[in-house]
Amino acid sequence: MSTALFPLAFLGVMFLLNLYVQKRLFKRLHFKISRYTYYFLAVIFVLEILFAIESLYHPFIDSPALYYILSLSVAFTVTLFFVTLLYDLLHTAAQQIPFDQSRRRFMKITFDVTMLILAFSYLVKGVIGGLKKPNLNRVDIFIKDFTFNEFTIVQFSDAHVGNTIGKAFVQESVDRINALKPDMVVITGD
Repeated sequence: MSTALFPLAFLGVMFLLNLYVQKRLFKRLHFKISRYTYYFLAVIFVLEILFAIESLYHPFIDSPALYYILSLSVAFTVTLFFVTLLYDLLHTAAQQIPFDQSRRRFMKITFDVTMLILAFSYLVKGVIGGLKKPNLNRVDIFIKDFTFNEFTIVQFSDAHVGNTIGKAFVQESVDRINALKPDMVVITGD
């Protein structure tokens, strides 16, 4: 029973997040697309169910691409939730400001289009960012009276090694880190 508890709680949260997105974003858009978004979110939720099943029992073929697609459904839901939350907050605040009724429609359309562009852009940026190798940022920190001269620390963060990021990625990262000849390596995460 305990192994099924987390996936059920996870799916319950995903269902509620998708419901919130449908009711508070897609149904309130000026464009009448909520019927289509209902099907879109239903497909996303089915993918999330498959993600939970795959994560728990591994019944599907061992495919990083399939796992990536299934995990993207979770990313879509979480991203859309935060965009919807922002939409809700801004929409509620905007209703408190008196507007000329003739301009309200134009403002609503502009606001809705902006939020859709924001959601789409954020999703695309996340997908592309997840496929790229990590950036290397160099930061020089000077500490007065520090006993070590040119002490190099490498911080490796948020690798999310698993089904989609495997041995080849880790080996390439290790090679890049070793090429920097660090005195210390710190591995961190969220």
